[in-house]
Amino acid sequence: GVFAEDSGGTVDEGSPLSDSPRAKLLLRAEAVARNAGGTILRLAGLYDRHRGPHAYWLAAGEVRGSRDAAINLIHYTDAAEAVVAALAR
Repeated sequence: GVFAEDSGGTVDEGSPLSDSPRAKLLLRAEAVARNAGGTILRLAGLYDRHRGPHAYWLAAGEVRGSRDAAINLIHYTDAAEAVVAALAR
C-alpha cells in the first residue's frame, strides 16, 4: 500500500504516506494516471465466498483482536462494479 500506517490504525485519504520504495513507485504510477485524466481506485480487502479473512478465521476457529476494530473488506463483484463505474466517468 501507499500509507505509512501498518499497526491496525484507521487510515483515510489524509493519512501519512509511506516512504518505502514500493509506495513511492505506486504513488508515481498513480500520478501518471491522474495527470492523464485517470481515476485511482485503491482496492484492498478483496474477498469472495472462499477467499478472504473470513476463510482464515473459519479455519482458525476463532477471531482474535478487538471487537471494536474496523476491517476493510470489499467483495470482488462490488470491486468490479466500482472499476466499471470509474471507467464510465
